[in-house]
Amino acid sequence: YTTLYKYQNNNLSTTKCIFEFIYFMNEHSSFNNHNIFNIRKNLGQNLAKQETFTFNKKNTIVIGSPNTAIPMGKGYAEYLGLTYKQLLVKHNDCGRTFILKDQTSRQNACKKFVIHKEYIKNKNIILVDDSLVRGNTIKSLSTMFHECNILQLHIRICSPELKYPCYYGIDIPTKEELIINNYSIPQIEQNCNLTSLRYITVDKMIDAFSNDNEFCTACFTGNYNKELDW
Repeated sequence: YTTLYKYQNNNLSTTKCIFEFIYFMNEHSSFNNHNIFNIRKNLGQNLAKQETFTFNKKNTIVIGSPNTAIPMGKGYAEYLGLTYKQLLVKHNDCGRTFILKDQTSRQNACKKFVIHKEYIKNKNIILVDDSLVRGNTIKSLSTMFHECNILQLHIRICSPELKYPCYYGIDIPTKEELIINNYSIPQIEQNCNLTSLRYITVDKMIDAFSNDNEFCTACFTGNYNKELDW
């Protein structure tokens, strides 16, 4: 796990990588007194607290993007009183998309999702995911969902806009590769055929950890630890 150390007034303080809690850690684990499943469920609930859309509860299904965002999707659906069904599954041999070695590998990994399409025809789908990096996964999944004749596809992301590379250990790509630095949210919605795309705010993300706010959020905010050299 990535932990940054900093001296302030002759005292050593630590800053934890928040992206590891969101994306990398096993949901059945605990770290620094945080249960990962509960943190991710809290993120989904906090994202739901920001919701401005009014959804038809009888015709809307919430799905968590496997596997990291499943607790997030459940928390989101629970808070809004919406139906949650895990109608999207991923093959066990499919790796984490954004850390694969090249664009071809990432695009091939996106093909390893399976949708239970018989349950989503003529439905409004809310897909909750942990992050949006280059956009490969969302674009691929959007095509798959629309081929199943859904009515609408709403994407909800349980981390803020990923705008900056990481210099401390997480393999986040160059700034130019990040989708949010190349397209506005309306442009991503249009390019990926989405009804809507929304992200959690930085404050709501940190609030999911209750009284703990000692995190590095540089990949979202650009606020790097200036005492570290790279």
